[in-house]
Amino acid sequence: MTVSKKNSYKETFKTFVLSPVVVAVLLAAFNPSVNAQTISNFEYLGKWSANPLSPNNPYLDGELIERDSTGTVTGTSDFSKATCATYGFQEGQDLSFLWAGSTFDEWIKLAANKEMAELYGITADNSVSSTLMVLQSSLKGAGGKITRVYVPDTFEGNKVNNKVSIVLPISTVSTRKLGNSLIASTGTYNFDSPVTGVSWGEGSEKQDSTSALISLRSSGTQKVNLGEFGWGGNVLENYIAPTDESWTPQGNVLFMLVYKGSGYTYQTVTGNVGTISTASDHVPGSVTLFKEDGWHLDKANIVMAGNLTNSRSPHTTHGISSYGGGTSNSYNRLEQKFEGVIQSLGTSLQPLGIGIVQEHDQTAANKYFLQDIRKINEIHAVNAGIINDIKGNTFDAQLTQNIEVGKIEVFGDGKFTGAVGVYNRTNIGGKNNSNNSVQRIYVSDSIVVDGFSVSVPPHQYIQTLSTFAAITNRGGRQEIISTNPDQPVLLSAKTQMRSAADKNSKYGTYAILVFPHYQTSPNPTTMAGSFTETLMRGSFDVYNGDIAVFGEQAGKYSKSVGLRLEGQLYPATESSSEKIQNRLTIADGNNIIVTDRSPLVANSKPSTILKPNEVRAFLQLRPVTDSQGVEHPYEIEFKGKNSYLNVEGAYLGHGTIVFHSALDFKGDDKWTSRTDFFKENSEAYLTNYKNELLTKWKAAGADEKKELEKFGEFKTDALGQDYVVLTDEGVNTHSIEVEKAYKKVFDQGNQLIVNKNPVIIHKVIAQETSGESSRLNLKIDTSSLRKDLDAAYPGVAFASEQPKIQKYFDENAIYILRQAANNVFIHSWTDEHVLLPHQSVLEEKTGQTGSDGAQTKITDDHDEFLDKINPQKKTLESNTETKKFTLDDGTLVEQTITTEKVSSTHNRFTGSPVNNMVAGKVSFTIPEGIITPQRTYVTEYYIENKDNYDANNPYGFNDNEIFHEFLAQYDRNKYTNEFNSKLDVDTSNLADSEPLKNAEQLRKEEAEKNGATTRTATQKIATLALDDTEDPKEGNKVEEDGIDNMGEVYGKVDTFVTKVEEKVTPPEDDCTKYGNCAPDPVDPTPEDPKPVNPNPWDDVTPPTKPDGSLDVGNGCTTSTMDALDSIGLTNYFLWRQENETLYQRLGEVRDNPELEGLWFRGIAGKNKWDKGKRHFENKYYGIQIGLDRVHQTFTNEYKCREVDGEDAPCRRVPATDWIYGFGLTYMKGQSKLANGGSGDNWIGTLSFYGTRKFQNGGYLDLIVKGSRLNNEFTAISDQFRYLSKGKYHTYAFQASVEYGNKHYLNKDKTWYVDPEVQLTYGHIKGVKYRTFNALNVDVHNLNSLIGRAGIGVGKEGKKGSAFVKVDALREFKGEYKARYHLDHGAWNKSRISMKDTWGEITVGGTYNFRKDTYGFVQAKRSFASDLKQEYRVDAGIRYVF
Repeated sequence: MTVSKKNSYKETFKTFVLSPVVVAVLLAAFNPSVNAQTISNFEYLGKWSANPLSPNNPYLDGELIERDSTGTVTGTSDFSKATCATYGFQEGQDLSFLWAGSTFDEWIKLAANKEMAELYGITADNSVSSTLMVLQSSLKGAGGKITRVYVPDTFEGNKVNNKVSIVLPISTVSTRKLGNSLIASTGTYNFDSPVTGVSWGEGSEKQDSTSALISLRSSGTQKVNLGEFGWGGNVLENYIAPTDESWTPQGNVLFMLVYKGSGYTYQTVTGNVGTISTASDHVPGSVTLFKEDGWHLDKANIVMAGNLTNSRSPHTTHGISSYGGGTSNSYNRLEQKFEGVIQSLGTSLQPLGIGIVQEHDQTAANKYFLQDIRKINEIHAVNAGIINDIKGNTFDAQLTQNIEVGKIEVFGDGKFTGAVGVYNRTNIGGKNNSNNSVQRIYVSDSIVVDGFSVSVPPHQYIQTLSTFAAITNRGGRQEIISTNPDQPVLLSAKTQMRSAADKNSKYGTYAILVFPHYQTSPNPTTMAGSFTETLMRGSFDVYNGDIAVFGEQAGKYSKSVGLRLEGQLYPATESSSEKIQNRLTIADGNNIIVTDRSPLVANSKPSTILKPNEVRAFLQLRPVTDSQGVEHPYEIEFKGKNSYLNVEGAYLGHGTIVFHSALDFKGDDKWTSRTDFFKENSEAYLTNYKNELLTKWKAAGADEKKELEKFGEFKTDALGQDYVVLTDEGVNTHSIEVEKAYKKVFDQGNQLIVNKNPVIIHKVIAQETSGESSRLNLKIDTSSLRKDLDAAYPGVAFASEQPKIQKYFDENAIYILRQAANNVFIHSWTDEHVLLPHQSVLEEKTGQTGSDGAQTKITDDHDEFLDKINPQKKTLESNTETKKFTLDDGTLVEQTITTEKVSSTHNRFTGSPVNNMVAGKVSFTIPEGIITPQRTYVTEYYIENKDNYDANNPYGFNDNEIFHEFLAQYDRNKYTNEFNSKLDVDTSNLADSEPLKNAEQLRKEEAEKNGATTRTATQKIATLALDDTEDPKEGNKVEEDGIDNMGEVYGKVDTFVTKVEEKVTPPEDDCTKYGNCAPDPVDPTPEDPKPVNPNPWDDVTPPTKPDGSLDVGNGCTTSTMDALDSIGLTNYFLWRQENETLYQRLGEVRDNPELEGLWFRGIAGKNKWDKGKRHFENKYYGIQIGLDRVHQTFTNEYKCREVDGEDAPCRRVPATDWIYGFGLTYMKGQSKLANGGSGDNWIGTLSFYGTRKFQNGGYLDLIVKGSRLNNEFTAISDQFRYLSKGKYHTYAFQASVEYGNKHYLNKDKTWYVDPEVQLTYGHIKGVKYRTFNALNVDVHNLNSLIGRAGIGVGKEGKKGSAFVKVDALREFKGEYKARYHLDHGAWNKSRISMKDTWGEITVGGTYNFRKDTYGFVQAKRSFASDLKQEYRVDAGIRYVF
């Protein structure tokens, strides 16, 4: 039946309203252009025609055109819904009547209207909704054929809405209604018009189940170019999954499916695709319960564990599936690819069962399977985000899965056995070879798992156990790669599976779980490929869940299981520098366990115990090398004190363990000084010790004396006095006693407490590829130390930089570093597999200023080690120092301090000689303060056996009880209990359930927690004291398994015997008592009218009394100092550029003796400095105004110039020719500093000048000027720790002399060359100022001497002149120096040499506007200089009167 357009208008609107139309396109990201050379065999072509009722909304007809391979049309059929009734194209509806009488912007302010606008795709510029394309079947297509869908976007020169909403038919199969696929056969399909969405059926018609949007169930090639497809909204508006079907990998696939093919099968889809999800609500709760802090669970709407009856639809859906199943062996090659962007697979409201799945079964060799999906912004599911799985133990093919995804969120709803973010199982024993298969997941944001489960597996292929895991590897090779250069990928696995009686989770939760599920033992021929390992590349942040690597399941051992952590290098781009991501961060309470024992078998033991020579489980830390060749070890960071690393296998690689720390502040007077302690007590302790030995010697018998002789040689001097000379053993014994005394004082003082995180390693092996010794470095995180120290001293500015605190860390860093070393325990240790050779513990330059301004300080190290670093540094056996100072009453004190060192060969921490098995370096860094540079303390640590600790030594093996506490709390069967747990179906499992949180909510919660736990130092002390009162727990000694080696640092045992002698001289009025009076003044005589006192009192007056100040810089600066230095440099450079030449001030008008009068000049320019750590950009502008007069005397001689014209009078030759004048200058600059800092500066100057011109063309220019320099600034330190604001002013003067000589090059005297030289001396007065945050700055005087030599070439004419000039300049003296000091005595200084040689090029000219008005302009730029004068422009005008 043919229906006219006029009569069908109302029917069209009705059909449109009832039809489901998807959300409007918000982003036009991809729309491939049409290749005119491409022949479409099937073309669905829309055609516009005029609509007399609505000119802005033309009618849409359509045709289905069929062509053969030559392009010849073989058939045309009508494809207009107006005429075909049930199918075809149909134009959209003009909806502008909705805001009639108002405006679209006003109408859309209502939430309901905004939702409608998004639904129908209307905007202020487009009031017509999307067109409809109603199909009567899947799109026509075939192998080797091209199908095209196209609606023009213009009609009669006007833009029209050509976005298409597709409606697919519903077919009856048996008794069920099935929604058809959009594409169901091989061929190429091009969507050359945007598609807003797809729906099934019209009106009230509904399907029972729905086919995949794009499916391929045969061999051949299928290529689909979607273009822009549902972008910004739901692609599938009413996808329905059946409620009575069980889960299968090939069933209920929403987007892409490959199934039941054979031979060579290829499915490739491209485009930018919106959200792929079902239409029904699948959330484990209610929409109204989705709140800011997470998804609150609705108990009435949750499927209880073990209870499979539920009114909600089951999650048996998938987003993308490649499934071979029992037909896998029929394929030779199967590839499924997506290229482009999918905004989301599933949503929070409508998650899928599984986002992406690749499943295969038994296959022969020489076959290849690939699933390559790139990329998907989000995946929301209830069972698994991504699955890569095989079932057959004779799978002998190549298999690869590459998926690029932003975030994965899996919230289990009680329908499956667990919830997994990423799942891999590509080796289950038999002939499977892990070298042939790999799963690679590229992730940029997060993988989050939470929710509920049941105990019944959904499918025999997927073995998740009762597990909630972000990443799971049940066999084979898996790689998880971070694509985020800016932040770590978040990993979180939680579960709500709790019984009402037990609030603790019975189920295990894992951020990473590596646990092979072998159904059969490996075939001997493929044993080398029978391994299971996961590689994590980049940085990852574990919020919840353990990291676990387990061995066999059910007695089926694999060759090995392992976890590799590797750094990731992100090359530099145009917008960012090169970046390194190389850290795994573990939240408090989460652990790392690596073992080859089975968690399913209680009390099982690892192979390192049963077969020590085998390594079946390993942890590898792989470094990453940057573009400069620097190796960056991979780091594992424990953020809390309740986590551990237990490797019941082997460690290899090059890595770093990071421990956090906390300040234990006991009082301001509790900062201990080892130097002061020994200076005050060492002589007394040594004397007492020797006297005790002498007393024992005198009372001892022969046998006792023989024993005492081990400690000293007992002698008698010439006067008959007994004395003893200590042997090495005597020195060691004495040192132990002194160390005990100091330890008692140290333990009672303030301390930095390092978290006790046990690092237990059963075996260390060489690195995998190079065979080099493995390395394991330790680092202490002290990022909050300065904040904690400042909190301990309220009201004291920059309290953390007090000299006594800096001194404490300088002298006691070894005790802090030891805490970290003592966290490491090794089971077996052999010389051939030491962690790090002794010679290369510290490869960096230490003890000196680094290029980054930070200082690395070596702690107490033995002489041999110290000599390797700096062979010139020697330790003196004795040292004498003299100090003089004057007391407040004038008393002179002269101290002579003699220090003698008594050395020991033992380590102070063991009381025994040093074991040379060096493990690595241990370090901590105190962040920079406002004037205290970042400082790193570093030493080596080695592995010490517990039998090498002297029983009398104050320190011992495991003396901090770390290992003891670990053994007491460690439950080896913890994972066995979790994996073997059975849910009680009679309980609700909803007792005190928590909201389900996505990645953004978890990050927000963590940020709030970190903010809430910022405690005062007093609060932290209370917590530490409470921790110390806990009852010690008895560990199971059987569990020690021979772990008797611990990390230890080396502490020199040097006893310093200090003698202090003082000579006190009272003030001058009492000097006769000591014979130290100043001599009487000597009277003058004719022979000696100015006699000199031979011994004046001034010569013996010592410095003032020491004030306890401390240089905290050691030659290094901080970012705050660098910023403030930059402020001073902006003044210097702006002032320096006022070093004028005659060209700048007068231009070429100086050659006309009549040009005297008023002149004005404008200036604008930009300076840039980027040298070392100091950076600024300074844009400036200014004005000058001046007045000058000409003073001349004349001879009787006249000269005429042809250039002046025939009628111009000849001029009398001057005898003397001077120009005198003065000028006023105001220049203002605005600076950009590092880290967003800023500065405003201005200079005001008064100058006087005189220019003498000579008859030979020469001239002499003299300038004297005085200036005031003002600055107001905001300086921001690195990492925005400190904000320093302030302002100051100072004064400067400058004097310069310039000589030049102009030589004309032609007879007309128009062309000339002008060589010139100039010398300028300047002085900027020093200034003292104080920033608003109490930083005192003392800038020294600055002297400058600049020489300039240049040559100019120019041409003069009647109306003006032009020139170009090149100069070479040299600053001979400039040096910027500043001293920064805090009120409590800490100070630092900076020194910047301004000596530099550079060049400048200048172009300019003059113009005579009229007889009394002349203008001049010039532009200048520097080159080859530290200071980049990017430009300077001077323009002025002179008025003659």
